[in-house]
Amino acid sequence: METVLIIDDSGINLRTAKEALDDYYNVVTANSCKMALRYLEKHTPDIILLDIQMPEVDGFETLKAIRSLPQTEDTPIIFLTAQDNVADEIHGLELGAVDYIHKPLQPQIMRMRIRTQLDLAHYQDHLEEIIMQKTEQVARVETALVASLNDLLEIRDGMTGSHVRRTAKYFEILLNALDKAHTFPDAITPDYKVRLLRGAPLHDLGKVGISDNTLLKPSRLSPEEMEFMRQHSTFGGQALTHAVEIVGEDSFLSDARDMAYYHHEKWDGSGYPKGLAGEDIPLSARILAVADVYDALTSQRSYKDAFSHEKAVSILLDEDGTSFDPRIMQVFRQITDEFAQAKASFSSEAKA
Repeated sequence: METVLIIDDSGINLRTAKEALDDYYNVVTANSCKMALRYLEKHTPDIILLDIQMPEVDGFETLKAIRSLPQTEDTPIIFLTAQDNVADEIHGLELGAVDYIHKPLQPQIMRMRIRTQLDLAHYQDHLEEIIMQKTEQVARVETALVASLNDLLEIRDGMTGSHVRRTAKYFEILLNALDKAHTFPDAITPDYKVRLLRGAPLHDLGKVGISDNTLLKPSRLSPEEMEFMRQHSTFGGQALTHAVEIVGEDSFLSDARDMAYYHHEKWDGSGYPKGLAGEDIPLSARILAVADVYDALTSQRSYKDAFSHEKAVSILLDEDGTSFDPRIMQVFRQITDEFAQAKASFSSEAKA
């Protein structure tokens, strides 16, 4: 049975309301703000009826106190009033009341107004649950889509697929560290992190547009082949731009597009494909660039041996302020051990 809390300093009003509601609800009464708050410390009613004109603490202040409690911040509150004051009603609604019931109390009207607000609250709870379920479903679909695209990329080129997974992990480590250090507090929000972590694995999507002769070549690329290989960032960026045009800029795909396009840009403007410099490079791409180069340096290729963790870190730090954002590198310096641990775990998986 739903619980109705009635707060009124008048014993007569409390009895009248309780008699009208007892057959329909579990009714709890309180004759003051203090008594009500004491009850609310341990219980959460489904709806609250609150008198405005009370001694010591009036209904408006009592409403504020109730709304300050986490468990009742969304509980429907209906004001009880003997006054016919429009300004007071507006004030109460602005504070968060959902309705007014005028005295003297009419049992049938009171029950109908309570039922209406309870039904609205239940509907809103159900709607929020549906929205949450749909949001989680969309997130799962997005994750599955990214995984499928990476699987296709790995079928085409196993080396790129492994690189994507490792780079995504290094990226996550660095992103979390930047968040913890409050390096970019206005940019790195919880939602932004989710979007970036979902989109980072798509940064090399454009390599599907590179011919097998170039992508799978077992030896070092010629200058012409290297120039063609560099087009993968443009191919990926363009493909994801088309996706964004369909779903809109508020999708994680807009961040994936930025990372695909610009993760080879350099802080000093000497990168590609646009030659962007400094903060003109999207933050997501500036972070990803560090993770991407670290993995490239510590990975074996047919034409080169893998650098050690220490050597790779040294090379990256030498590029502080040249290839990489100095603020990002300041945080990277502090978490190189975490990169080493992640690298070791990947090595263990490869041997297993």
